[in-house]
Amino acid sequence: MERKILKKHKNAKDKKSDNPMILLPKHDAPPKKWHPTHLRNAMTIRQYLSRICNKLEHGEIEVKISNGIANICNVLLRSLEQGELAAQLKQLAKDVEELKIQMEEKKC
Repeated sequence: MERKILKKHKNAKDKKSDNPMILLPKHDAPPKKWHPTHLRNAMTIRQYLSRICNKLEHGEIEVKISNGIANICNVLLRSLEQGELAAQLKQLAKDVEELKIQMEEKKC
């Protein structure tokens, strides 16, 4: 398979050096109907990362870009986990309060 060469944006500069940043070409950008809310759980993030791995393996995406995407997905996964844990904690607190009320009612 022929490797696609990514275009370098002439105005974008890498902060660490004078090399221009490598940007995704337009055809690798998500379709217009795609919206970030599609990455709403671990399964959809896993599917997205699988597509990125396939593109990297076929030389359709640069390693730096795939690393950046993987890092962002990792942050997203951690935030989703925290949200799930917060919801579980809230439910446990509610259950404990209900049990306290039930125990007080039995004492009377």
